[in-house]
Amino acid sequence: MEISAALAAELALLADALGTPRADIADTLGRLASDAGSAVGSYVGLSVAMATHGNQVVVTVLEAGLGATDVRTSVLLPLAPAADVEGGARIALVLFAAVPGAFVDLSADLAWLTGQQPEEFRLDEHLGLAGSATGSSTLGAISVVNQALGVLIGDGLTPEEADLYLDARAVELGVDRVAAATLVLAALDGPGPGPVSR
Repeated sequence: MEISAALAAELALLADALGTPRADIADTLGRLASDAGSAVGSYVGLSVAMATHGNQVVVTVLEAGLGATDVRTSVLLPLAPAADVEGGARIALVLFAAVPGAFVDLSADLAWLTGQQPEEFRLDEHLGLAGSATGSSTLGAISVVNQALGVLIGDGLTPEEADLYLDARAVELGVDRVAAATLVLAALDGPGPGPVSR
């Protein structure tokens, strides 16, 4: 699995946002892909879905030269919340393969090894994620929102007030939360009062 420099940079931003800046998520994904390829010969890629602090990020990477049409089966591997991350980030892993049924034995083995119910390892319910293979721009959007929240908190708002302010600004301007956050950050470079007018 090849991780582009842009995706590696965004994964580093994600590690920082999760409060684990020394974690090398790109390296971990590479090793995970290698292990998955060893376990299942027709492995073609993976998705990692993370939910933390009200944000959800899905990173999907397929083997070079392959696309969503090459994916014929998937398995969801639920992972425990990360205890070392504030708020316990919830993480799920989805593996993709080119041969239907390739994950039946793997999911049964994992259920037995972990003591989880076999139904928790959902087969073929997440094939659509393969169509989103990217260096996820979602990570960049989350970074912009978090930077804007930091600016608002720096201007004296509590985290809750900053969150409400950003939502109210988005509604007032008729834009999404990311665009409102971008405007907050842009106000730092422009003349006049800071982003929060009281």
